[in-house]
Amino acid sequence: MDSFPLETRLSADAMAAHPLFPDIVAGYTGRLLASRRGDRLLSKILGQRERELLGFLLLCQHYEYLEGGAPPTLARLVAAEIGSPRRVAAFVAVLRVSGMLRSRASAEDRRTRILEPTPRLIALHRDWTRAACRQFDRLLEHPVLEAFLDAEPRFHRLACLLGAPEVFAKDSYWVSRYPLIAFFNVRRAGPFISASLAQAYCTAWQAGAAPPATIALPYGRLSRRLGVSRSHIFNAFSDAERAGLLCSQGAGRSIALSDRSVRDLIGYFADELAFIARHTVAAYGQLQARN
Repeated sequence: MDSFPLETRLSADAMAAHPLFPDIVAGYTGRLLASRRGDRLLSKILGQRERELLGFLLLCQHYEYLEGGAPPTLARLVAAEIGSPRRVAAFVAVLRVSGMLRSRASAEDRRTRILEPTPRLIALHRDWTRAACRQFDRLLEHPVLEAFLDAEPRFHRLACLLGAPEVFAKDSYWVSRYPLIAFFNVRRAGPFISASLAQAYCTAWQAGAAPPATIALPYGRLSRRLGVSRSHIFNAFSDAERAGLLCSQGAGRSIALSDRSVRDLIGYFADELAFIARHTVAAYGQLQARN
């Protein structure tokens, strides 16, 4: 792994062109969705891009604190300007009620509350990384990443800290380049809807000789999987159809994505996987060099 061929094996372009790409995306999104299946609480906590980013920011601030940096606090989360102070405070309150976050008084200043993610929230983000590492290992001659994630506690911490500056950059790749993804991300359970579309599309692609013209994603089944109402799914897809992103018939039993939406799905998940690859591989290399 010293000469890990990242540029040829795990770049976005290389993965999108790989014969295994449909299978890779179907496996990756399937793992993500399985960890959230039917869980209304998780859909509420992480079901919008803003909250997804806040959860990751909290985790990164916690990891920075473990490395000797400043502790995570409500003020630091608000200062990142991912959401309004009111929305950030509401998100922190939901995390505390759900058992994903604890707070304690700072030893230096009792008025300051240090926010501490519980093992449940940390495990949720580790599962996300594991879902990607499992797929990366399939593209390597010597699979090592998933096993290393389980064996080395510092691996996930370092990968998150290396990736954080890119995640929170104002020109972050996933913010505006993909209209289909951006359309769903602002809606409740939107990231999971995008993942469900990608899983359905790539699964159908695996089964045929060419990319599918239509996919099946029945609204009732999708609403149960994501822990949201059927009417919420219906409204989201109706709005997407009016925006020209797709055409849905039979309550999701036949969905035709526009050419641009297909490119969005492929491009977004290739970019997301390549992003995770860059920082997991860099973390692996640094930790191997230290040992």
